[in-house]
Amino acid sequence: MSRVVAESVEALPRSGGRRTIAVGVDGSEAAARALDWAVEHAAASRAELVVVGRSQSVDRALSVERARVVDRARVVGRFVPGGPDELRALECDTLVVGSRGEPFHGLAAAAENPERQLVVVRGLPRLATGVVTAAVGGVSDRAVLRAAAQVCRARAARLRLLHLHLHFGGVAEVGEPDNTPLRHATKYLRAIAPDLEPTNLLDRRAPHEAFGAPSTDLLIIGRGYGGSVGRVAKTAFYHSACPVLLA
Repeated sequence: MSRVVAESVEALPRSGGRRTIAVGVDGSEAAARALDWAVEHAAASRAELVVVGRSQSVDRALSVERARVVDRARVVGRFVPGGPDELRALECDTLVVGSRGEPFHGLAAAAENPERQLVVVRGLPRLATGVVTAAVGGVSDRAVLRAAAQVCRARAARLRLLHLHLHFGGVAEVGEPDNTPLRHATKYLRAIAPDLEPTNLLDRRAPHEAFGAPSTDLLIIGRGYGGSVGRVAKTAFYHSACPVLLA
């Protein structure tokens, strides 16, 4: 895996213009979980929420959700009729889909857009660890770390840097491990978000075992070469015990 290349960077700003989060719903339970996550994330990050769905049952559900969004989460939200094609074509900063159902079938096309983040909400019981995990050691480490810093600040979460090091003798959480990807990631994070103090984790387990362990609220992972969804990212989408954000 390639490492983060050192260069001069500016600190990540603490706030900016309003971001847009889009979520696809199709009446499935998995899509309902994705909608719940999107509402929470939009509220935490002060982003506009766009819900895309169709059918009368979904329309009724969205009417109920509109009241919940406005009254409970205080999210600026709008609702757009449509299916996967409309969802993929929508301009947004973050696209949220469930792990089952119609929107998930458009995963490949949606994930190929490097201009936006993709979140797949796994249909597992919600965790509450207060930890966000950023997987580093790939070609997209900088995007991963910037996304992680933004999420941690919005949610007041602790940050863990994870490197899957298959030849490391066990699992060890330490302050400054002798591992190049983690050391470079820590250095870059210090430059863009000096207020965050991450812990570092080296894990020798196979990706599906490491991602399946319920130890974090959100896993952030990078794209593969050429901006496509790499093998490790696909493993996270199908085996993670928590929502996965592709940066």
